[in-house]
Amino acid sequence: MGNDLPKKLENSPLIAATVELRFKNAIPNGVLLGKFFPSLGSDYEDLQVIGPGNVPEAALKQNPNLIFLPQYRAKGSNSAAYQVLFGPRVVIFAMRGPSFDIDFASDGPLQKLLGNLERHDVLIELERAGLRYINLFEGRKSLEHMAVNTSISGDDISAHISSMRFEIPQDSFKLTVTIAKNATANVSDDNIGMVAAPSPENTKKGAILDIDASTTFDSAVHRPYANEILAKLIDAHQHAEQIFFKALTPSFVESLGPSYR
Repeated sequence: MGNDLPKKLENSPLIAATVELRFKNAIPNGVLLGKFFPSLGSDYEDLQVIGPGNVPEAALKQNPNLIFLPQYRAKGSNSAAYQVLFGPRVVIFAMRGPSFDIDFASDGPLQKLLGNLERHDVLIELERAGLRYINLFEGRKSLEHMAVNTSISGDDISAHISSMRFEIPQDSFKLTVTIAKNATANVSDDNIGMVAAPSPENTKKGAILDIDASTTFDSAVHRPYANEILAKLIDAHQHAEQIFFKALTPSFVESLGPSYR
């Protein structure tokens, strides 16, 4: 494969990609539904309620991250491939394949979304931005395609591993990498944001490579702006891309049909 990373994979394993923005304090519903959603204009439609208005205190004590669950979802008007999910403490831009990429163009849907958040002063509460890629290698029941050392004292234990999770610091980012074999993934269009319940007709089985690259912001010290956040997300993409190709054996990458230009 050499030192250059492929620009595209003909047989991309990507099943979902998300950009998640988390906020320090809750954004009032009047801002979310009265200003932010209408400002998206004709790019999004079909607003749906997908989550509870309030998470029970007992559930929050068990899992504090539940506070970042989205409550609403709007689908892209021109493409079912992307959606926006949002709640008082989170905004998620979610996208399905077909390439190991999110559209980072200056006039693309992600930049437009960030611009709308900036105009309504939502970004001043930003505390975390994350980029997540979920890849499914359908039908794979082993980790033979992974370039990961799975041995103890020289003895290969890959046959006895069901999943692995790593947290890797790189520059200002934390990369959380999860590898699982013989996993079940929900691949329905309604699950681009990973919120839909699975059913037999929208599930596939295989090995999973889940990469989450996140960075934090201290808006009390420096107010983040849309262009700055987009630049951070592009850096996160580059880190995630490197991890993706390093985690796979060269022969398996070739089987995915890489293009280098």
